Amino acid sequence: MGLKAKQYDLRFNEGGVAVWGEVTLHTNTHYIQASKGYRDLVLVRTCKDRKDCEGGVKRYLHVNLLLSEPSAFAQQVVEIA
Repeated sequence: MGLKAKQYDLRFNEGGVAVWGEVTLHTNTHYIQASKGYRDLVLVRTCKDRKDCEGGVKRYLHVNLLLSEPSAFAQQVVEIA
């Protein structure tokens, strides 16, 4: 996605015994969250800034696209606006 170090936050919530953890990439324009427990889908939505955790409409991309074709995954993320 061409992001530089100061252009995003990367967070990890370990979860616990009853829930899976998640990894969140939060930029000024996109909120992307991956969690093993949600049918191997990656949540992608737009946002106003890095304080906006509600964002726009939820869209989902399959994690296999991220793993097999990261550039195609990134392109689809950029196109979600």
